[in-house]
Amino acid sequence: MNAFHNPLIYLVDNDQGEHFLVQSIFDEQSDSYAIRCFSDGADLITQLTHRLDARFPDLILLDLHMPILSGYDVLRLLKGDPDWKGIPVIIYSASTDRLARKRCLELGCSVFLDKSSFYQNDENVLTSFMILPLTTHEN
Repeated sequence: MNAFHNPLIYLVDNDQGEHFLVQSIFDEQSDSYAIRCFSDGADLITQLTHRLDARFPDLILLDLHMPILSGYDVLRLLKGDPDWKGIPVIIYSASTDRLARKRCLELGCSVFLDKSSFYQNDENVLTSFMILPLTTHEN
């Protein structure tokens, strides 16, 4: 994590309620995170392509089941691009399917979390975010 800026986290989920809940959890723990929310993978890819934040995120929290581009599609694009492949991606999904977890890990996600465990253990999950080596993508 770069000491010169607050970590920038992108949350990609088509459920606006999830945006509110995740932001609330982070806000309760620390105000040092900047969180940007996207409703689908296409919006995320547009954001990254045009570098609308003037830097890449330090972490992407990605849902699997979304319209337009699924989490699998987004993960494949992220890990296939030389500029984006170093951004840690945490899959955050309602799916508890072992094959989905395996597929995401094979595609290059850092961690696979099911949403129910995220909300039941939000402090433990946030601790995991804080110790996960966040990569700074400036320029």
